Amino acid sequence: MGLDDNDRVSIYKHNGSSFYRIARHSNHPEHARPGRSIYPDNEGCMGHALREGSAFEETLPARSPAYENRLIDRWHMQPEAIRNLTMRSRSIAAFALQRPVGGRRFAIIVFESMVPGRIDGDCRARFNDEEHGGIIQWLETMERFEPKPSEAKQEGF
Repeated sequence: MGLDDNDRVSIYKHNGSSFYRIARHSNHPEHARPGRSIYPDNEGCMGHALREGSAFEETLPARSPAYENRLIDRWHMQPEAIRNLTMRSRSIAAFALQRPVGGRRFAIIVFESMVPGRIDGDCRARFNDEEHGGIIQWLETMERFEPKPSEAKQEGF
């Protein structure tokens, strides 16, 4: 995808009511830092992508409060979540990933950039043209190794 130090890609799984991050990559160490552990599925570009299949924001405002207002108004994010962002992205694209059998959306991949317009129509077309079945196959293979909250609860966590 040609990502550089101003960009990152993250993959989130959906557990039926929220998202949890399972992978993140950025060449820049600060952008690679983890954020929240749980993300509500009714807000942000991930929630929109889960419902609609994809979500895009090519040019978020550079300055506050316009940046925060756009995230609140368009993406229904909570102000506290915005204050705790580890990267103030200026362009974002999120795509729902569907299971090959049954077609249910079960994960979201999010591309972000600090550069406005960097995650644009060309980037979206490249992702759509790529064979992302490999990502889906990897996610399904790794499910057997994922911790299960119900099992953790049984163990007293």
